[in-house]
Amino acid sequence: MTENYYWSDDFSAQFYMKAAECGFITTSMYTQNGDFVLLPEIQFEYAVLNFDEIIINKK
Repeated sequence: MTENYYWSDDFSAQFYMKAAECGFITTSMYTQNGDFVLLPEIQFEYAVLNFDEIIINKK
């Protein structure tokens, strides 16, 4: 892989969760023509999420 940014117009929770499971960190932006898109970014070297080790505090 040589590119690490992609785009999507799918704002469903299912897409966002699947992208996270696959290692994507997703941001968003407006395009030049005014469309709002998601920008899933795959990290090649860092930002690995280990879902089985996540601790979520109640605060």
